[in-house]
Amino acid sequence: QIRNENWFRSGRGMWRCVHRAGNSAVGNAARVYRQSRLPRTARSICRATTVNLSQARSLSVSGRPCSSDDGGAGLPPERLATARMAGAAIGRTHRCGELREEHDGESVTLCGWIQKARVLSDSLAFVPLRDNSGLIQLTLNEGTKGTAIHKLPAESVVSISGTVRKRPPNMVNAKQQTGAVEVEVTTVTVLNIAARLPFPPDGRGDNLANDLLRQQYRYLDLRRAELQRALQVRSSLALLSRRILADRHNFLEIETPTLFKRTPGGAAEFPVPTQNKGEFYTLVQSPQQFKQLLMVGGLDRYFQIARCYRDEGGRGDRQPEFTQIDLELSFTSQREIEDIIEELVVEMWQEGANVLPQRPFQRMSYSEAMSRFGVDKPDVRFGLELLDVSEHLGCETESAVLQKALGDGNALIGLRVPQGRKVFTNKVADRMQEYVRGIGGDGALLCHVSDNGGWKSPIARHVSDSVRSKVNHAFHAEPGDSLIMAVGPIAEAQALMGKIRLWCADTIEAAGVPLRDPNAYEFLWVDGFPLFERDEDGVLRSTHHVFTAPVAEDVDLLETNPEQVRGQHFDLVLNGVELGGGSIRNHDAEVQRYIVDGVLGEDVSAFQHMITALSFGAPPHGGIALGFDRLVMVMLGVESLRDVLAFPKSFAGRDLMGGSPCTVDPVYLKDYHIEVK
Repeated sequence: QIRNENWFRSGRGMWRCVHRAGNSAVGNAARVYRQSRLPRTARSICRATTVNLSQARSLSVSGRPCSSDDGGAGLPPERLATARMAGAAIGRTHRCGELREEHDGESVTLCGWIQKARVLSDSLAFVPLRDNSGLIQLTLNEGTKGTAIHKLPAESVVSISGTVRKRPPNMVNAKQQTGAVEVEVTTVTVLNIAARLPFPPDGRGDNLANDLLRQQYRYLDLRRAELQRALQVRSSLALLSRRILADRHNFLEIETPTLFKRTPGGAAEFPVPTQNKGEFYTLVQSPQQFKQLLMVGGLDRYFQIARCYRDEGGRGDRQPEFTQIDLELSFTSQREIEDIIEELVVEMWQEGANVLPQRPFQRMSYSEAMSRFGVDKPDVRFGLELLDVSEHLGCETESAVLQKALGDGNALIGLRVPQGRKVFTNKVADRMQEYVRGIGGDGALLCHVSDNGGWKSPIARHVSDSVRSKVNHAFHAEPGDSLIMAVGPIAEAQALMGKIRLWCADTIEAAGVPLRDPNAYEFLWVDGFPLFERDEDGVLRSTHHVFTAPVAEDVDLLETNPEQVRGQHFDLVLNGVELGGGSIRNHDAEVQRYIVDGVLGEDVSAFQHMITALSFGAPPHGGIALGFDRLVMVMLGVESLRDVLAFPKSFAGRDLMGGSPCTVDPVYLKDYHIEVK
């Protein structure tokens, strides 16, 4: 047997090993080597990369990379061998995850990546072989003793031929789809020998490599079963959406431009320079304007799985480039759009999660969502609902601070945590106050309800027994419960308490009390949003986008009180995550012009093409866009969009694998009239 695993480092050294072996099959290889015209390389072994295991049981390969000065031979022989496999007819008969008991006795050829071998003895070894369909166990028995495959580095690529065998009953792996069979190997073809990897791609849990390293070597991370599963689900959902929209509902799939011009308002856009001095494109945030123009053009029903771009900071549920399922319909209504989306989403969940959500989805107005949950995308799987107790506490309190705070027309908004006294210790209470101040609040009131209905709280001595009784009754508080309250302008207090509500849910679950069922899918439509809102500078902006139509009964308020106008805007929410948003659009050119110019004070010229198009007989129309990446993320229960994208960006919006964004040669920039200072 050849024990020296450095045989491939030098043609001359390999020949000596072969000569000493005295094996007839290897001796033939030596004669081929002597006849080779390749100087100092082992042509015989290159050609013998396909190893018949019954003839060359002792041949082994270490897989260690060769240096350029090893023998001065250029490419080492095993690399020449694998290079010759490029484009060769491999003849794969099955994928690894397809083999079952009914294939028993069949001769098969499989291809894939080998994993760490289990060598039980000189006459028995097991090697897992993996492709994107799953794993199969390869058996190397006495007839394949000492074969090269189990000494190759993990993640090397091979093609094997062999016979499918049923496993003995006591060896069946019920957790593995192919666990009832294995393949008895007869022939191995080495397709590529893996170098030492920066991390094992099959790591899980605590053994998973850190996120930055996995992003740097994303192509290795893609070998992970969880990522492959996510991309398979994503692909199947995309195909399903096309079938439903095109075949059942007569939508046309139409591509729209990616390069457009800057649109006032909304998120920051990526500028794209041109060779025309001072002129730029921008990458579109969405196909919004183009899909409305398709309706003006009489296309009636459009959809697209669209790539969109926003120059936003990285968050777990945000990426600078993302995908959305985009729809637009003529002569439609909000309910028709919602019905189509419900059908689509329900079948998606059946396909990707094997869950059948109930229809019709729940419905809630924006004002109800804010008053009950403090957020316009509520997670309705759990309680802890908000309550305005201003009328009970404000007028009778002896606290000068509360009287002053509530005297400005502010509100006191609170929630009840059942048996919260067990969770909200002094240490947890301090953490809550730190959290509240960290999100811009002035603090929150925490009161523990005692056995006699009293409050254990710094404000208890400033509140009369009758007021405490009324507040406890309003909250349905019982001994051991905790009340958390915040004071301020009603919208601000509701929003603050909405964040505290979610913080409380996280804290309660961290204490071991289940609150949110991960297997519950509570879909919810939220509508009745205000058409306009004030930004941080007090400037009036569109809540959704400038093309959303006002609710019919609020049109008269556009001139007198625009902040009270509701828009025909509706969001689809699931478990506290916004999956998509849609609206009925303005189809009247003069109404659109007034909103842009008269209400928002924007430059009409930026939208003149749209206003002109609407003036030429635009049909009533509406549409919606579903965040496809986010939908898959929520469906699979992963924490980040990076777990459902093939090549995502980092939190900072960087591609750590390819090293972008990067600097550009000033000579190249000169063609675009750009100088970096």
